[in-house]
Amino acid sequence: YEHTFVHQARDLVHAIAEGRRPEPSFADGLQVQRVLAAVEESAEKNSVYTPIAV
Repeated sequence: YEHTFVHQARDLVHAIAEGRRPEPSFADGLQVQRVLAAVEESAEKNSVYTPIAV
């Protein structure tokens, strides 16, 4: 765990230097947040299936 942010920063700098988009993207993070929100909502509804926009 201690090197996580070092590797993250390195990957970002390399992506910028190489002229490519860093990964994961903001869109990837947004999709993960949507899934987590659906999981939370489902748990509040006693694990009822909760569809999400893709």
